[in-house]
Amino acid sequence: MHELQTLTGVHSRDLRALNTRGGEAFRALIQPRGHHAILLRMGMFRAVLTAERFLMFKATQAAKLFARLRLLPIAQQTLMQQQNPPVGGEPLSLHDTDDSPGSCVSATFEMRCLAAVLGVTQRRLNRRAQCFGPVVERLLQQVTSEEPEEALSELVSVQRALTELERGCESVVQCLNEVLHSDEEMLSLLLT
Repeated sequence: MHELQTLTGVHSRDLRALNTRGGEAFRALIQPRGHHAILLRMGMFRAVLTAERFLMFKATQAAKLFARLRLLPIAQQTLMQQQNPPVGGEPLSLHDTDDSPGSCVSATFEMRCLAAVLGVTQRRLNRRAQCFGPVVERLLQQVTSEEPEEALSELVSVQRALTELERGCESVVQCLNEVLHSDEEMLSLLLT
C-alpha cells in the first residue's frame, strides 16, 4: 500500500471510491486527486491514472485485453516521444482509430488513456443497447400471440436490464458533465 501511495500520491482512504458495492454500482467516477492522479471507475475499469501510469484494480479479462491492445501502444508512443522529442516541440497526438485518420488533437498520456477508456465504455454501452431491440420485438410478438404470461415475465427481466443500462449511461454522462463544468477539475486532469 505504501508503494502505491508513493507511486500515485493517492491516500489509501481515497481508493475506497473505486469500490462498487451497494447503491453506487452504477456510478461512474472521474475524480482528480490534486495534481498527482485521477481515480477512474467506469464500466469494467477501476484504475488510478497518473502522468506516467495506468494502474488497474480488479481487472477483468476484457480490461486486460484493452490494456494490451490500447494502453500499451499509448505508453510506447509516449516513451518514444520522450526519448526522441519531435522537431518543433510538438506534443503527442490523440488518434481515434474509429474516426477519420486525419483528425488528431494534442494530448498528454493521461488524456489519451482517458479518451481510450471513454471510447471503449461508449462502444460497450452502445453494443449492449443494440442487443435489446430484437429481444423486445420477439417478446412483444409473443405477448400479442400465443404465450402472453411467459412473455410478460421475460419482459420484466428485460425492463430491469434496460433500467440498469440506462443508469449506467446516465452515470457516465453525469460524471463527464460534472468534470467538464468544473474549471478546477478540468485543470486538475492535466497531470503533466
